[in-house]
Amino acid sequence: WSSDVCSSDLVLERDGHACVICGAKKPTRLHVHHILKRRDGGTHHHDNLLTVCPRCHVKAYRELYDPEWETSVDVDLGGVWK
Repeated sequence: WSSDVCSSDLVLERDGHACVICGAKKPTRLHVHHILKRRDGGTHHHDNLLTVCPRCHVKAYRELYDPEWETSVDVDLGGVWK
């Protein structure tokens, strides 16, 4: 993790090729989700990326997002994420 930019493959590998919310694995299509949205200053750094399935991606986007998060801080999401 020496780079500020992380590939999707590295995030998927780190997260065990499974959704970090529900545990779904392939053949479910998996997405790499930005915790802090790009439009709000989120980066492609691995600390700001999570593997999610399509269903949980919607949940993460709509329900679990807080614009006050900072990528440099370890965000506590109530045990939802690994």
